[in-house]
Amino acid sequence: MVLGKTQKTKTERRGDAVGQAQGELILYLKNKTMELEREIQQRKIIEKDLIERESFLKQIVDNTIDTISKINLEGIFQYVTPSHEDILGYAPADLLGKSVFELIHPDDRDALMHQFSEKLLEGGRQSCKIECRYKHAAGHYVWLEAVGKLIYDHEHQPIAVIFCSRDITQHKEDEKALKLAVECDEMKTEFFTNISHELKTPLNVILGSNEIIDMMVRGMGDKTDKEKLVKYTAMIKQNCYRLIRLINNFIDRTKIDSGFIQAERNNYDIVRIVEDITLSVAEYIRNKGVNMIFDTNIEECIMACDPDMIERVMLNLLSNAIKFTPAGGQIYVGISAENGHIHISVKDTGEGIPQEKQDIIFRRFIQGEKTFAKKQEGSGIGLSLVKSLVEMHHGRIILKSEVGKGSEFKIELPVENIEADQVKEKDTYYSTGNIERIHIEFSDIYVK
Repeated sequence: MVLGKTQKTKTERRGDAVGQAQGELILYLKNKTMELEREIQQRKIIEKDLIERESFLKQIVDNTIDTISKINLEGIFQYVTPSHEDILGYAPADLLGKSVFELIHPDDRDALMHQFSEKLLEGGRQSCKIECRYKHAAGHYVWLEAVGKLIYDHEHQPIAVIFCSRDITQHKEDEKALKLAVECDEMKTEFFTNISHELKTPLNVILGSNEIIDMMVRGMGDKTDKEKLVKYTAMIKQNCYRLIRLINNFIDRTKIDSGFIQAERNNYDIVRIVEDITLSVAEYIRNKGVNMIFDTNIEECIMACDPDMIERVMLNLLSNAIKFTPAGGQIYVGISAENGHIHISVKDTGEGIPQEKQDIIFRRFIQGEKTFAKKQEGSGIGLSLVKSLVEMHHGRIILKSEVGKGSEFKIELPVENIEADQVKEKDTYYSTGNIERIHIEFSDIYVK
């Protein structure tokens, strides 16, 4: 006997469908509830993150050294950071609702209005930078540098400006002090130049008168009186030269510091220049009882240099060598070429310079040893000038010295040449026939 399937009634089938629908609905609601819970959880995380970020940003803003303020288009403070109290002496509550123009120095208001209105609102710029003085709560003014940036509403219409400002009062005071120092330095330069020229005028008159006296004396018959007068006129001339040397050094040092002296370089034979200068002072060296040796391993080297400056350098180094080398000593002048450089050496067997003094010997107004001042006169400007003149030729000067054994000044100059189309008109023959310049440079040397 075969049993057939039981047929469900219509009511049962409807119940099954309802049950299935209810199950699906419950599953759907359960899934949606889970999704909602996840979304709520995610929102809580985001909200917590936003709160933490807002707190962090508030801490940054509240503790920033610079001031941050929001000012509407009428110039009214809508927000200020606590740092305003540190810089301007006002608590935030003191500024909210006030006009920024109440704090601005009267002389700076027009500039602020120009930046605020013409450049930001009308000029189409997104930001601007201004410097102006704000009145401190104590009554004085503080310089602030502010960067302003427009902010907009949802319709992209400007509604306010955010300003970030910092105190630049010290910077302004430093600028003012620097400007004053520059002005004072210019005044000092002008004063030294003027006073130096004023001193030179009577000196030239004295020298001219002395030459006339000297000519008259040499024509006198009485030998004894003549020798005395010749001696005294020689002393007058030498000390006039000493004053001229000092004045020239002051003028040149001042001009170099002010940038008024530049090397007039042209292509010359540096070997011949140095040799001619050295030979031109041979008489002084012989009269002092000192032996001189000149040596070079090259016959010629055409390079860019300023002959007047090279002469000044060599005369100064040679006069120092003669001044501090006793009778019976030796002075060596050498020239050599190596690795694209010319090396010039002035070496003596004189007193030498202590090690602790060698680092400062090229500073202005410094002599190698205080005791030297008792033996030899000098302002201490010469070597600082030498160093400056050498550096104007892109070179350097080095000192090697040992007390009791002498000193050596070594000059190193790069062999550079002026291009043919830039060469200035010059004499093809160079001579150091300026006897007066030599007399002036060697005026501190007394020969008994």
